[in-house]
Amino acid sequence: MLPLRMMVPVLTTGALLAAAPAAMATRYAAPGGTNGDPCTFAQPCSITTAITGATALDKEVRLFGGHYPALPATVQTAVGASDIGAEPGTGRPVIHLGGGTQLRVIGGSRIADVDIVADLPVGDALFMADGGVIAERIRVSGPAASGVRLGASGTPSTLRDSLVLNSSPNSSSTGVSMECNGCTSTARVSNVTVITKSGPALKAIADPNGASSATMHVVNTIALATGGGVPDVEASAPAMMGNDKAIVNLTNSAYGDVLASAPREEVNDLGGHVTAAPLFVSAAAGDYRQAPGSPTIDAGVPSLFEGPMPTDLFGSPRTLGIAPDIGADETPAAPVVTTGAATGVGTTAASIAGDVTPNGASTAWRVEYGTTTAYGTTASGAPATGAGFVGEAVALPLSGLAPGTSYHYRVAAGHAYGSGFGQDATFTTAGEPAPGGGGTVGGGSTPAPAPGVTPLPAPVVTPKPRPLPPLAKGCVSLRDFTIRLKQGVKANAVTVTVDGKRAKVVRGKRISARVDLRGKAKKIVVVKVVVAPAKGQRTTTERRYRTCAKKAAGRNEVRL
Repeated sequence: MLPLRMMVPVLTTGALLAAAPAAMATRYAAPGGTNGDPCTFAQPCSITTAITGATALDKEVRLFGGHYPALPATVQTAVGASDIGAEPGTGRPVIHLGGGTQLRVIGGSRIADVDIVADLPVGDALFMADGGVIAERIRVSGPAASGVRLGASGTPSTLRDSLVLNSSPNSSSTGVSMECNGCTSTARVSNVTVITKSGPALKAIADPNGASSATMHVVNTIALATGGGVPDVEASAPAMMGNDKAIVNLTNSAYGDVLASAPREEVNDLGGHVTAAPLFVSAAAGDYRQAPGSPTIDAGVPSLFEGPMPTDLFGSPRTLGIAPDIGADETPAAPVVTTGAATGVGTTAASIAGDVTPNGASTAWRVEYGTTTAYGTTASGAPATGAGFVGEAVALPLSGLAPGTSYHYRVAAGHAYGSGFGQDATFTTAGEPAPGGGGTVGGGSTPAPAPGVTPLPAPVVTPKPRPLPPLAKGCVSLRDFTIRLKQGVKANAVTVTVDGKRAKVVRGKRISARVDLRGKAKKIVVVKVVVAPAKGQRTTTERRYRTCAKKAAGRNEVRL
């Protein structure tokens, strides 16, 4: 199975799990599902039954996470405009294909957030037939004649934000292909990483009948054929007929050798061509995320083939740096850091606060301090922050400071893809009592005013308003909060409050709390969960919820 990058912060708030669906609205499948209906949330069926039994009234098919038994035969969507995807909060579905089978998604349909694995050689692992199909955030692997075959007629089909690995040993195999037989066809490939063992990574084919035209538009894509002597990109119109045409247009993509013979075969570089080899985290282990320093990072352009709020293969925002990356994944940007106030300043100690936004990778943070802006001393915060895109409040006590001394300080953070630094700030430790009394030396206290001099009033500092916690999607009237602790971590106290009012916390194998929001329809409430471990820092998460009049259920998970 391909490695899945888990971009979960140390402290996360999970998405709502869907409540049981209304009749004839959504069909559900699970790895151990039955071979017959009803395919409900409570009684899911097999993936074959769920997909092939869909009608015009229930085109949405949701797959619970886990490994599905290998399909014994080809599975095809029964109606146009079917929507196949993962059920939120249950893990990633992995659809296994038996020898010679395929998953066939026909015109106007969509498939998203699944893995497709060919356990034995197959023809087309995923066939996006008849045009107008969208496949996004999918991973296809195993030996196949073509990992993904794009539709041959009608509205252009689109493959985006996906990873295709074809391990077939045959030189005639392809990673992503499109083929037109007696038609005019267009396909679109955006932000995809395509790796093949023996055949071309990308190939457009015009079948030899004299009336075929196949055009593949490619943006922000890595195309890499690892077999010796094999082109990365190929356009093929094999018959000597002047009207057949095969074209591949590439924009801001990474590829090497191409194969095309004018005038019926074209591979066109439309700009932004990256010729240097991409760097991957571990190609040997099948981890084709971009490694730090890869020439594909920030080398893409905004793609017209993406959705309104594009995300990468792992659900991260599509642009984290100065530009989109080339390939399926978006590498994290450098952390964003804000230096906060120094509090509890004493003779030899102070506490430093700040805010760190990791931006997609597990991030370590620290406080740098010293008597000049060169700092010179570092104290590391523990534990490291998570990997999210929301600012996390951090604080660290400093000790062993010199009395009566002015210090410069800042909060800094970093991960493998970059570092971020907060602004410089200062504080002054309290001084030792001066000989004979009469005040202090240094900045801990204010000296007494000279006789006859009226002291100026202390400046009034208006604290910045605290930012509101994020607003959760959807609405709820009942919500379960589950607090999960890492192995070996013990919690001294767990509190859950709603608008400042404490909710009951139940301790057992899992620590949980149920928040009852009934009777507060269409109101915004703030739910706060605080976990105080026996060792380490207290962890707090807050989120605002919009309440509903209807009965709803959800689950929120706090990980420590």
